[in-house]
Amino acid sequence: MPQMAPAPAADLGGVDVKQLLERVVAMQGDQEKGGADAKKAQDEAARLRRQVEALEREIKDKDAKLREAEGRSSSLEANSKISLAETQALAVKETTALRAELEDTRAALGRVKAQYQETDEER
Repeated sequence: MPQMAPAPAADLGGVDVKQLLERVVAMQGDQEKGGADAKKAQDEAARLRRQVEALEREIKDKDAKLREAEGRSSSLEANSKISLAETQALAVKETTALRAELEDTRAALGRVKAQYQETDEER
């Protein structure tokens, strides 16, 4: 803005017109500088807004992956529990069969011992 020429001498209550003009020019410069600072602040705010949006998307992606992993983990845990229960049931079944076989073997051994004693007594 072009500098203003001093006003004709007037009664300004002892205020120096030249000093007032210098202050006006300085204030205009500060205002222009403030406009540039405001533009920088707006640009920085826009950059930060984009950065926050990118981080929010990243958080959402990671959250979705975490929920998916938790779902798989729960599924694996359930399958493991089922497998363990089936294995335990099979082990109980096999144990029962082995006990029955052991009892049969003991009974057969008892019969063999009895026959051996009978044969031994006959001699």
